Amino acid sequence: MAVHPEVSVDPMRATRLGLFQRFPSRPAARIPLWIVSVLMAVMGTAAPVAQGQTIRGEVIDESAGFSVTRAFVSLLDERGVELVRSLTDDRGQFVLHAPGPGVYRLRSKRIGFRETVSDSFHLTEGQTRHLRLMVESLPVPLPSVVVEGEPRCGVAGERGSMAARLWEEIREALAAVTWTAGRQLYRYSVIRYQRDLAPIGRRVIAERTSSWSGYSVTPFRSAPAEDLARHGYVVASPDSVTYFAPDAAVLVSQPFVATHCFSVTTSSPKGEEEVGLRFWPAPGRTQVEVEGILWVDRQSLELRRLEYLYTNLPADLPEGYLGGQVEFLRLPSGAWIVHRWNILMPQLERVVFLLSTREPETRLRGYRESGGRVLEVTTSGGDVVFAAQHAVVEGVVFDSARGEPLEKAQVFVVGTPYSTATDAAGYFFLSVPLSGTYDLAFRHPRLDSVGARETEVTVSVSLTSGERVRQLLALPAEETLLMKHCGDTPVDSISRVVLGVVRDASRGQPIHGARVVAAWQDIRAPMRRVEVRERRAHAVSDRSGFYSLCGVPLTRLITLSAQTDEAWSRTVTLSFREDGLFIGDGPFRTFHGRIWKQDFELERSISGLAVISALIRDDATKKPLPGARVSLLGLDASGVSDSTGRVQVGEVPAGLYTLVVSREGYESLEYSLEVNWNDTLDIAAGVLDLRPLPREMPRPPELEHVQIAPYRHRTVVAGLADLLEQTRRRLAPQQQMSEH
Repeated sequence: MAVHPEVSVDPMRATRLGLFQRFPSRPAARIPLWIVSVLMAVMGTAAPVAQGQTIRGEVIDESAGFSVTRAFVSLLDERGVELVRSLTDDRGQFVLHAPGPGVYRLRSKRIGFRETVSDSFHLTEGQTRHLRLMVESLPVPLPSVVVEGEPRCGVAGERGSMAARLWEEIREALAAVTWTAGRQLYRYSVIRYQRDLAPIGRRVIAERTSSWSGYSVTPFRSAPAEDLARHGYVVASPDSVTYFAPDAAVLVSQPFVATHCFSVTTSSPKGEEEVGLRFWPAPGRTQVEVEGILWVDRQSLELRRLEYLYTNLPADLPEGYLGGQVEFLRLPSGAWIVHRWNILMPQLERVVFLLSTREPETRLRGYRESGGRVLEVTTSGGDVVFAAQHAVVEGVVFDSARGEPLEKAQVFVVGTPYSTATDAAGYFFLSVPLSGTYDLAFRHPRLDSVGARETEVTVSVSLTSGERVRQLLALPAEETLLMKHCGDTPVDSISRVVLGVVRDASRGQPIHGARVVAAWQDIRAPMRRVEVRERRAHAVSDRSGFYSLCGVPLTRLITLSAQTDEAWSRTVTLSFREDGLFIGDGPFRTFHGRIWKQDFELERSISGLAVISALIRDDATKKPLPGARVSLLGLDASGVSDSTGRVQVGEVPAGLYTLVVSREGYESLEYSLEVNWNDTLDIAAGVLDLRPLPREMPRPPELEHVQIAPYRHRTVVAGLADLLEQTRRRLAPQQQMSEH
């Protein structure tokens, strides 16, 4: 696909979940683009009814003579319409209040017992009647082989069919959900969330949660069933798209049944544990509809969950999974609640191609998932009747480069507030209340020290409530990091990588485009002459201020600095060994590995640059020496002595430097000095006196290897092997003292 030079993303439509709006008389409110909100509400308690006519009674198992607890008993009018219902207590007893005098019947329903309807009875004004309902137990499990049968539209299966039996159990559970929500029987602790998900894989990018506690919880309320049947479940307007989810009241309503087809399905992801009642729009329905499955436990016939998808969607909405899930739970008391719910909606963007005749395109930016979960249910007395299990992820954070665990690493779930720290063994334990596919990562100073980013130590984990996942988090191996920083540039055992971040000294912000230079002297002894060459490695910082220098040698005095056109860093000197390094004039530091981190801070004041002045003389005659070149190792600053032997080097940033003085016919000299901002340094006479080279130079013997260790003051560059050896012996005590 061709990419045009200028592309802008304009708002298209807001996508949200409408749960309370009644249309068209109550139009849905609008919200800003990409904000998808789930409107959670507390359902009010039912209005009190008159207490004049009362039915008291108990439900008895006719075969065993035992009281039947946690059974629903409903009061029906003459037409069979349910007026009120109650739940039997631990003694199988119930109390119902009739709205007035009249003829009524009782209906008892409990899983494991046949539905029982009493004979009609008459209540007079103010009367209290005592009744006993005898119920018959029946085998609960469905047959081992369930025949799906022919689908039926407009009815949930023929009377006596498997679909009809499933529908009766489902309808009773849904009615119980509505009944429980309307009573202040329990106190609920609820967590609600909104997630932004990646368009591929639906990985959690960001998650926002809130907590709520109260005596009634209804996850959502839909629009009236009649309105949904007339207008559909997704309503579009110029600046928003409203998604309606079917709640319990909608599912048991006549308009829902009349506009859908039903059949039994056994294709459950949980295998033979479940059987489902599948529903889909009746033929001829053109509105945006819902299709899905109500899953029931095969053994107990208890309603487990609702899964639904939106269908007949407009062409500009993406194909695929757009819908939700509602999970039901029967409490030990017999009451029913919705204990987990979610809905998935698209986040769209309209891409406008500027300077092109190409038509704007609607693209899927990602998904917004909204939902919640009941974490705990307690009675008014504080007894816990339900407690949700969290998902657990545990493991070890390991440093692959050093081969040891990482202590005090901060392990976190990306996009959420969940985090923990590793112990001395690198072990971590995280409890997460919600299920989902998350990114798991960690932070530790070792990441910065080797130039690794959090994205390089991030892994994807799928967490499920009540399950435990073990996960290893590891810092990449050193070879992997070397390949990342240096590519094809080899980094062997006698070289190092220096990397870090360049920042503004005053604001602390990273600097893009800063030039970082490492300089050192390369000493060779071909044939009759020892040659000294200055070597350099260059790098430029990226947008995050990061840089890396590869191939920095061991046993050399390395001068490092960073600068832009307007700012300079202090110069740093390093000298690497196999098991550590010297930093400036500091003591030896033990260091294992081939990657060293060195950050820089740049000062922007040009007036703060230093000036160095010196007198160069002949060490033997003490006469001024013109034509001597003075340079600072690793810095593009140098000068040449005049006829009086004076030399000046200007615009020197603060730092620790190695000053190199050289002239033909003389030994080169190195001198270490520290420069501060605004310094004017005048090096005393005699410090930079150069020694003349001998006039005759005998042929040196064949040298297999010549290596000169760096030291603070002088390096001999004469061409004779014996002179080189004498100098090495003369400076050995200083070298040993420097290394200690």
